[in-house]
Amino acid sequence: MGPAGYGIIDWAADPPALSGTFTRNEQVQADYLSQQLGVFAAEGVYGAYVFEFMAPKPHSLDPRYDLDMASFGVVKVVDDGWEPKTAFDELARLYSAH
Repeated sequence: MGPAGYGIIDWAADPPALSGTFTRNEQVQADYLSQQLGVFAAEGVYGAYVFEFMAPKPHSLDPRYDLDMASFGVVKVVDDGWEPKTAFDELARLYSAH
């Protein structure tokens, strides 16, 4: 849902849950970031900040409670810390070439 991604959480639910049926697709985020950074590079942009590293919205294997789907983070919050998403790996690949 792009910039409206934060709006898919029903914070009134106990516990908070997603407000509908959504599908996790980490490749979409990775492709978008790669495309945008490619545009920036082609235009001679020297540097860019990727928003955001991590959001305090926990990942769950149960899609109803996978609040991380409402996160722009390139890593997901898990019980014992964080795990990289596909976008994190793509950024690492892109930046390692420079």
